[in-house]
Amino acid sequence: MHTFDLNLDRLTKVEGSASLEVRVKDNKVEHVHFKITEYKRFFTEAMNGKPITALPQLLSRICGTCSNAHLMASIEACERAIGITPTEQTMALRNLTMYGLNIRDHALHLYLFVMP
Repeated sequence: MHTFDLNLDRLTKVEGSASLEVRVKDNKVEHVHFKITEYKRFFTEAMNGKPITALPQLLSRICGTCSNAHLMASIEACERAIGITPTEQTMALRNLTMYGLNIRDHALHLYLFVMP
């Protein structure tokens, strides 16, 4: 039977920095640990004192490739903080936005990371 540990300190072809640990014992995966290894960029502290209406636009700039995801997450956080419940139409439009992001990200990943 095969028993081994696989440790990848620097994963390539991902946006940002990450590591992966895999432990296999007797041909069965026993443990998997995926870890984001980027340093904190202190966006939380930078947002202190800013008006709530400014947060989504500021936070959407965290990442160049997935600004829509950060925009949607920050809007949801603001809504929860002040007790707003979005309408079904709003949720449907947000879901369509995220589906579009998934399609674009898959194309970007294939074109820039996998196929070259």
